[in-house]
Amino acid sequence: NGFMEKLDVDRLELTLENVQTEYDKIDQIIELSYNLLKFQMNYPLEQTIVITEDLQVLVDRLSIENVDLDEELDFNKRAQYGAILMGKELNELDVERLERGYLPNLMAKANYNQSLQRDDLFNSDELGLIPAGSVSLAINVPIFDGLEKKGRIQRAKIRVEETEIQKSDFERAVSLEVLNAKLKYQSAKKTLVNRRRALDIINDIYDKTLIKFNEGVGSSIEVTQAENQLFASQENYINASYDLLISKTDLDIALGNL
Repeated sequence: NGFMEKLDVDRLELTLENVQTEYDKIDQIIELSYNLLKFQMNYPLEQTIVITEDLQVLVDRLSIENVDLDEELDFNKRAQYGAILMGKELNELDVERLERGYLPNLMAKANYNQSLQRDDLFNSDELGLIPAGSVSLAINVPIFDGLEKKGRIQRAKIRVEETEIQKSDFERAVSLEVLNAKLKYQSAKKTLVNRRRALDIINDIYDKTLIKFNEGVGSSIEVTQAENQLFASQENYINASYDLLISKTDLDIALGNL
């Protein structure tokens, strides 16, 4: 109707071009992400893959899921912990085996056999089978071995102590990992709530700015500014949603639930 300046139209066209460029870029990123997912799943790259859930579905599920942040930490859920305990047990058995080397060794042996001694094998009047047997008993008492056993036992005990230190370090590291994961999850959940609230406010501002512009009482600059704020708020909300999913996954991994 002649009320809009050529400069306003140019701004809108520039905004449209920028949005179209970003749209095309996102399409390419989505395609690359699908290809990466296929590769990680060892899925044929030439075949189509369909994702049945989106980010919002997962976020909504987490929003209503009651995550027990007071869940007791069970180190046995971590596969590495089982391996450490097994190593400790084997080292303790090795110490016990070496210490038993100081015990006396008792050996008993019995032997019995029969032999046929005849000049004529088929003459039954001659002497028949002659039995012979023996029994022996031996005891071996270690006296001095040049301290070889003692050295081996000390080295084995050191290995047990090293395993115990490894176990303690692992428990401390996992406890710290779980604590940090819980803090990150709580922070991510609060951030998502704030981003959702901010997005609702920006949406309302954008709608009102658009109404003012359509009624001729607002400028295109106001629309562009409100639109940029809306895009930034949407991006912040998506990033907060993604951070929440990552923090929940990290928490499950730290607790040994994954």
